[in-house]
Amino acid sequence: MLCIPTQELVVSVLQCHIDGERQVEVVRQVLSELPAFDPYSAFHHIDQSNQGYIAQTDLARFMRDCQRPVSEFEASLVAGSWSGLGSRLVSYEDFLNAVLPATHERLRLQAANRQARSNLTFEVIYAVCRVIERELDFLVKLEAVKADLKAQRDFSNTALFSAMDIDGDQSVSEADTALFCRRLGVYIAENDLKAVFRRVDKDRDGLLSFREVRAMVESGSSVGPSPGRSSPTRSPNRSSSPLKPSRTLDSTATQSPYQRSTLRSSATSALRKSLESPEKSSRAKVSESVSISKRLSYGQDDSLQAVLGLFCSVLQGVEKAKTQMVAAQDFTVKGMYELLGWEDGGEVTVVQLTKAMEYLGLRPDHQEIQTLFRRYDKDQDRLLQPKELLSLICPYDSASRETLLRRKAQSNSVLSPDTIELIRKVLKALVDSEVELNRTRQRLYIRRLSDLHRTFLEGDSDKDGQLSSEEVKALVGKDAGLLMARFDHDRDGKMSFTDFMHEIIPS
Repeated sequence: MLCIPTQELVVSVLQCHIDGERQVEVVRQVLSELPAFDPYSAFHHIDQSNQGYIAQTDLARFMRDCQRPVSEFEASLVAGSWSGLGSRLVSYEDFLNAVLPATHERLRLQAANRQARSNLTFEVIYAVCRVIERELDFLVKLEAVKADLKAQRDFSNTALFSAMDIDGDQSVSEADTALFCRRLGVYIAENDLKAVFRRVDKDRDGLLSFREVRAMVESGSSVGPSPGRSSPTRSPNRSSSPLKPSRTLDSTATQSPYQRSTLRSSATSALRKSLESPEKSSRAKVSESVSISKRLSYGQDDSLQAVLGLFCSVLQGVEKAKTQMVAAQDFTVKGMYELLGWEDGGEVTVVQLTKAMEYLGLRPDHQEIQTLFRRYDKDQDRLLQPKELLSLICPYDSASRETLLRRKAQSNSVLSPDTIELIRKVLKALVDSEVELNRTRQRLYIRRLSDLHRTFLEGDSDKDGQLSSEEVKALVGKDAGLLMARFDHDRDGKMSFTDFMHEIIPS
């Protein structure tokens, strides 16, 4: 039997899968949003020797050509993660599941059914590269957590499977996994459990066998490289680097139309079959504000002034809603607590915040609420302390904040319908602002780090590597204070490149 510390390390492995899947999903959606991307051409761009599968040597060569070299072991980690159980060879169906969105069905089908192209643009190649990099970042972190788990003296694969197989039916279901975590005081949301099973349930039957549970915690170093596959010889006609818009796909061109149509037809059928599985019904829904928004525009102005200006316009909308709410004469923090069923002056959990939004008629999805919650949970204790909650509802304007803090709770703290509507508008504006800003982050994040650094330095007039309040004011005008309050994380009065990247990296 596993001791409690060992079981907690198992939960850490599950949480690492959840966090990794979230991060990879962001770049999957960015890739699939590109009109020039089709997975069939991307697959054959990596499989340059036309073997019909991708091995770790292909991934290593692709990343090397993209000037993002990885070791053979790192390439092996990615190949093992993408391929079916017990294999290090990535089929086309495996590739679809690896690079297409898992929580956005419309975008997934749209990308999968795009017509094959004769070349890949620089933007598409780089976006595929970012998917692999994000996958590798997750896998490296996962290897460290697995190593800690395997180092436990009482750990064994058999004991782990027995601990997770709550009902003793020789398989681990999502319900078993949720109960296993709850017994340790950890609640995992349904959508997060789906993310874990997407990663671990290789045969996609909705259950984890002993072999799949063992693979979930087995170190990638325990499995050797794929047999019988050497690095294909590079054609003398191939360019030494694929990071050029005119790159052609020789491998696709050498196949007959019949071979291409057969492979695409079988893969599309497999994709439809996977979308019709029970997993489909419980995938995270796309928020209304995202589904009705325009497709990401990759040709728009991404200068520093434009990026900061967009942040300002979004933050202004939130500020306006907060100011209107605080201006209501009957609005008090105590009244809001009573309205939403929170303990006066107490801490607020993410579950309480979710129920409050549902009570007010809002329906953001789990990931959106988590993003908003993490934004204001400064000490990362998974609770909104009274100070953090005030930061969430108070405007940046000092006069409005003082008015609210001086206002004493009236003997009758019941809020009027108009004030309740203003509270609803504030919470909605907060969620919508995070969604809108994350769309901007997703567009920017496919750019090179060096490009983002050059963009950042556009406003650095004194060349000290940071943006002062005056330099930000020269870019965005009177809203510089509001923007600095968002970006200046160490509160030193300046925006460093680290502060800038903290806001640019997608949530």
